[in-house]
Amino acid sequence: MLYRHYVQQGFGVETALDKLRGSPIFTSAEADAMGVSRSSLAHWVKMGKLEKLRRGLYCWPDRDISEHSGIAEAVKAAPSAVVCLLTALRLHEIGTQQPFQVWLAIEPKGRVPAIDCPPIRAIRLSEHLRDFGIDTIEIEGVPVRVTSIERTLVECFKFRSKIGLDVAMEALVEAQRSKRIDHGKLWAYAGRLRMQRVMMPYLEMASFN
Repeated sequence: MLYRHYVQQGFGVETALDKLRGSPIFTSAEADAMGVSRSSLAHWVKMGKLEKLRRGLYCWPDRDISEHSGIAEAVKAAPSAVVCLLTALRLHEIGTQQPFQVWLAIEPKGRVPAIDCPPIRAIRLSEHLRDFGIDTIEIEGVPVRVTSIERTLVECFKFRSKIGLDVAMEALVEAQRSKRIDHGKLWAYAGRLRMQRVMMPYLEMASFN
């Protein structure tokens, strides 16, 4: 075991934990892979050198906390999920929505993280509908997969009953005005999500706003 190797070499747990310094937020599983036991994590929490965010999730007390910290923590709890809908709009800085929930697209049989803060709002999409139109950004050292602007706009109309048609229209108009839409991608994604007929009149309306 890697941890035993460190001890045998005289480095100790602190050196093993230092290997995790490049990850402002990390899981107990990631620590274990570096040879750091749960008891060592608990000891460092007691010493004030680590903070326990929730079961199995830790951070360094001196990390830089951003306005999107909750998103990074949610993604750590569900690494295969994709940030979508209102949370994606927030990351892309489109519209006026400031959701208190983190919206995640999860595979049909995927487990929704059982965390209360931030609360998770999950939608379930099959694999062939999840893995296109995805950008990857970094939040506090955590790679976060988020739907692209075009994919997000299409899904806002697809799930308009959940977020509101007014929200979808506001986002479309703003993205159109700021010239941030690749219309080829938008139309292609609308086709894959079977939303072309639904979106056509709204696209025409948005072009006149």
